[in-house]
Amino acid sequence: MLDAPIVDSRAGTLLAISSNDRPCCTRQWWVQAHTNTLAEIRRLSLGLGSTGGTGVDLYAGDFDNAYFNNSATGHMLICGTDPTTTVPA
Repeated sequence: MLDAPIVDSRAGTLLAISSNDRPCCTRQWWVQAHTNTLAEIRRLSLGLGSTGGTGVDLYAGDFDNAYFNNSATGHMLICGTDPTTTVPA
């Protein structure tokens, strides 16, 4: 993980992003968890991660303005990779 997890204290959630989901997979991932229990809420694959010596740097995204007005309708913007290559997508 290149960036620290993001804590949304208003929503009570933690957002973490990594370019390598080892040991089970070689995928980039984004995960949302509850701050009080760390129980996973959502997990999304962001494309192919670091594999076979290929380094993929993935940094935390940023929220759009709508998120700050209502986290249920806003978005987090992230650049991942293509599902089969490490080309940014």
